Amino acid sequence: MNERVRRPKGSGSIVFQAKENRYRGAVIRNGEYYRVYAATEAECEKRLAHLIADLERDIKPRKRGPDTVESFLTAWLRDRIKPHREPKTYRTHESYVRRYIIPSLGKKALTQLSISDVQRFVNDLMTTTGRYKKPLAPRTIVQIRAILRAALNDAIREEKITHNPAALVRPPRTRRYRATALSPEQARGFLRVVRGDQHEAIFTVAIACGLRIGEVLALRWYDPEARDGDVDLERGVLVVNHGLDRVDGAYVLKDPKTDDSQRVLAIPQGVIDALRRRQAVQTEEREQAGGAWSDRFGLVFTTHSRYGSGRPINGSWVTHRLQQILEMNGLPKVRFHDLRHSCASILIAEGASLQDVKNQLGHSQIALVSQTYGHQFENARRETARRMDRALWESDGS
Repeated sequence: MNERVRRPKGSGSIVFQAKENRYRGAVIRNGEYYRVYAATEAECEKRLAHLIADLERDIKPRKRGPDTVESFLTAWLRDRIKPHREPKTYRTHESYVRRYIIPSLGKKALTQLSISDVQRFVNDLMTTTGRYKKPLAPRTIVQIRAILRAALNDAIREEKITHNPAALVRPPRTRRYRATALSPEQARGFLRVVRGDQHEAIFTVAIACGLRIGEVLALRWYDPEARDGDVDLERGVLVVNHGLDRVDGAYVLKDPKTDDSQRVLAIPQGVIDALRRRQAVQTEEREQAGGAWSDRFGLVFTTHSRYGSGRPINGSWVTHRLQQILEMNGLPKVRFHDLRHSCASILIAEGASLQDVKNQLGHSQIALVSQTYGHQFENARRETARRMDRALWESDGS
């Protein structure tokens, strides 16, 4: 029979806590009880040795209460999200944590957070019987749960907890998103009515090239001397290299959404014409502004007014103008992002493949294109069936 080896006097004790699925090391010095925890016995032994060495040098560990959900999430946002994620992502995470997760779960001890706690929280978000006046949209709830789940996964990696209660919670069912788009006829009518508008080229690039609003507003004129820029009208090439974002009140050019978002596109002639008109207008605006022109990026789309010329354009101005134009001309109400979807639907109507659409829009996976625009391929599928009919049955006259 194996006998338990006695630890040397003064070296403390190590026990396995089955309920927490972790090891606890403990030592008593001058009547005070000190503990360390670890996922493995070897790591616990190492931490206990460091603790004892510190105590022998009269360095006492700072005592603190257990982490609450609020204290952990606050530190997680500060140390894990803000330095390593896009500013917009951080703002979204911080808003959801502050507005929803902390008011409901913040006072709970992190180690005591249970599956039922998180499930009740999710249920409250789905109904009007909880602390909220109206239920949140299912996709918003899914996103809030995903944020909590990601944070708790990091808590596991930091050995603060042993399991993730958010991982087993049932989120609300969401419907697959079906993109809204202008038909080719509506798109042609839209481009006719925006001709001459101050944002004509923005709308034209979005609908004919499928760029996101941040990608459109971040476009820079190509400088042949510096060999830098995104829009080369002579070669008819447009490069998507950046997105325009606003961080702490200042505009910045950020990296594309994904690696696949960085792409090189051939510019349709109609877009080249609109961009040449934009270039001529901007040249005139720059001359009028003189020394007050403040464009530091060389952007295609800039402001021109008594409030400042040559600055990046605020995306909200563009979306507001879009809604005015649609309403005034009796066109379907769509978002700016739906102009990008319109690009995809027009390509599909013209016989483009899934791969063509993926490359044009900069999606990361063909599956995403299929899920978003698959319903618009119905005519193409029917034409494929008709081709098979002609090849196998109609040719022999039977």
